[in-house]
Amino acid sequence: MSDLSGKTALVTGSVQGIGLAVARSLAGAGARIAVHGLATADEAEAAVAAMREAGAPEARFFDADMRDVAAIEAMMATVADWGAADILVNNAGIQKTASLAEADAATWDAIISVNLSGVFHTMRLALPAMAERGYGRVINIASVHGLVASVNKAPYVASKFGVVGMSKVAALEYAAAGSRPPAASRSTASRRAGRKRRLSRPRSRRVQQSSAATGTRPSPTSWPKKTAHPPHLRPLGNRRTGPVAVQH
Repeated sequence: MSDLSGKTALVTGSVQGIGLAVARSLAGAGARIAVHGLATADEAEAAVAAMREAGAPEARFFDADMRDVAAIEAMMATVADWGAADILVNNAGIQKTASLAEADAATWDAIISVNLSGVFHTMRLALPAMAERGYGRVINIASVHGLVASVNKAPYVASKFGVVGMSKVAALEYAAAGSRPPAASRSTASRRAGRKRRLSRPRSRRVQQSSAATGTRPSPTSWPKKTAHPPHLRPLGNRRTGPVAVQH
């Protein structure tokens, strides 16, 4: 990773899991870290200490509720006064499994608020300042469910599809600015899993019968034709903007 000395990074949902690992990595590169999450005093202290141990010159904890717009605005203002967010990682997210018939309004509102609206509010507050300074990096942690659907996860899938779409919009709006716009892409693990599944599929019965009859391996032209690249496997973003967001 590049030297991030003098830069400040805000990582939402960074007291555990993926967010904590990302924050540690940024700290190791020399960035000051704004740790965020809903945590006990001991958990918050441990996360901040982990950043300093990793190499962050400074680290602070923020406990803004991502369902509360006013709390998000207050957090972003405090981070701006502290040193401005040069790097924003939107990692905070929640999920609850329920069918469309069983999911209630409270479940929908909570998931959309944290997973999608929270991302919108941090981006709208951070990106203009990044563009003005001529430097900025935004990483939105989406999901495979931002590309494909899954049963019993309507609110979560909707929120992640929204993150992917909103990232594309930001990429278009800030393509000419010094800040690097966010864009979601499939993870390496996801691509490898997809390739493994494709390679493990048996040949069609027609091809197998042809091989048995002739005793030779059929030419590739006799194999079943490949379908067009499905939309959920197409790369997002473009080389010019250099998308840096990931999915888990």
